[in-house]
Amino acid sequence: MAGQPVVVSQSFLDSMSHSLAQLQNRQYQLELAVQQVRTEQEQSRSLMNDLHQRFTAFMEEDRLAKNVQLAQSRLNTIRQELRTDFGHYAQVRRHATGILQGMDVGLIPHDTIRQATEELMLATPRYWLTPALVSLAAWIRDDRSLAERALKEAQRRDNDKSSLFFALVLRRAQRNQAAVRWLRLYLARQDAGRLGQEFSVLLDAVAIGGFGHAAKELILKHADEWYRRLVTEPTTVDAQVARWRDWADSYRRQVPSGIEVLPAVSPTWPQLRAAYEQASVFEPAEAALRAVYERPQEETRSLIDRMDDLLARLVSSFDAEEAPLRKREAEMLAVIDSGGDKVAARKHDESMEAVFDRQIDFLDLLTNAAVARKGTRVSAATQRLAVALCRDWIDQAAGQLEAKGIAAAPARVDLEIGTWKYTITEGTAEKVVVANLNDHLDSRERYELNAVGSDLPTRVGRIAAAVCAAGALAAGIAGLIPITVLLLLAGGGAIAWAEYDRIDKRRRREVVRARIQRDKAEQTQRLRTALAELVDLIRLTDAARAGATDLHAFLQGLRPETHLERPPDTARGVIT
Repeated sequence: MAGQPVVVSQSFLDSMSHSLAQLQNRQYQLELAVQQVRTEQEQSRSLMNDLHQRFTAFMEEDRLAKNVQLAQSRLNTIRQELRTDFGHYAQVRRHATGILQGMDVGLIPHDTIRQATEELMLATPRYWLTPALVSLAAWIRDDRSLAERALKEAQRRDNDKSSLFFALVLRRAQRNQAAVRWLRLYLARQDAGRLGQEFSVLLDAVAIGGFGHAAKELILKHADEWYRRLVTEPTTVDAQVARWRDWADSYRRQVPSGIEVLPAVSPTWPQLRAAYEQASVFEPAEAALRAVYERPQEETRSLIDRMDDLLARLVSSFDAEEAPLRKREAEMLAVIDSGGDKVAARKHDESMEAVFDRQIDFLDLLTNAAVARKGTRVSAATQRLAVALCRDWIDQAAGQLEAKGIAAAPARVDLEIGTWKYTITEGTAEKVVVANLNDHLDSRERYELNAVGSDLPTRVGRIAAAVCAAGALAAGIAGLIPITVLLLLAGGGAIAWAEYDRIDKRRRREVVRARIQRDKAEQTQRLRTALAELVDLIRLTDAARAGATDLHAFLQGLRPETHLERPPDTARGVIT
């Protein structure tokens, strides 16, 4: 009827309000579902990262195991090749000691010795030891002509080893003057910069007191001259320092387990890890050197026993023909000893490269004897003497590694967690760092809350609804029914939109606050853990680097002269 206001039914408004509530509830449920999907996605990513780490570790273990298996297979092949190509050399070497011991007891007829040495001569036509044994057998039965001819042949094949062999044999028989003449002949031919591997036998003889006084003084005189001359050459000394630096560096240890968060949140982690690994070499290097002096001392033995050992070392040292196979054998052993780690094995090979050089300088020979890795035969006395002589080079190498580690240590540590970045320096308090992270998260919370929007649209919607209601009342009084209906519908829509906007923004803000609070708890805990790990790592690095001081003190206490044994035939100051 005209002139009467149109009233929107309460059921219509209730239905609209219910529909809006359902829509808001569904939107809220959708937001919860999205948040659940995000949480599950993060969990899946974490599981995938853990699976990837496990798979990578498995692949690494499998790779190392295959490297070891392959090295063992190749080692067996190499050793079989050594037995096939050079196995007859071992037979000759065994006969050398057997002939000497046969001389001692007089149980073997001269004809038997002669026949055995001649058969060996036929079986090993290029080997220097066989004519030396023929000469020795002829000397035993006093056949001067044959002894001299065989001796010349032995010297033609390898003059140095032959001369040293007869010097040792004569010293064994306590014919000291003749032994000195052979030694003088041998030493006169030596170049301090190009010594043969057999010279290490002489070094061993001096260390264990294998020679009499005259021979010992002769050897020490030459060795002292060579040492003094070579240490004046900077490049030669630098080469030895570099070898010891590589040797010490091979004792690097990985960062202890338990430091897991810091690598993930610090871009500076590679430098922190390198600083620890660089500092970790000193303690195990010192332990390795101390072990040299803790090796059990050989029991005091007779002259014959000592010289038999030296002769065995001389004749069992591999010749030039064997060197390539021996080097490959050492390479395979290094791979096996390193658990399949070819990088560590390669470092070992590089530090031991000079061991397989056929001619080396006197300083290299000392280092070889001091290192005495697997594959070398060095007495405890010789190794102790060599380490004492090399102490200055080891000390320089340790000093270089220490300086390198200090220079490489980062002065600042960068941290990144999510969008937060911070740089800490020495003395930065943990509470300052944590407060900075919390301030960053508070700032991010304010930014995201502002991004949700202000309450102005809600207030505008309410004002619009009030205006529409007032207009509808005026239109109803005026009898303008269509306008009244339209204004009431517009007002209802405005109030519904305003209410929806209010509830939506309130819930979105609740989601933002809950997420920021969760991030704050998780990231703060993550930061505190990383800082604790950083403190532990710095403490471990400093403690490891302090080992350089202990190593320096240990080296300074070594004295070469205290590691020279007296000859077994020296008594009451009378030296034969």
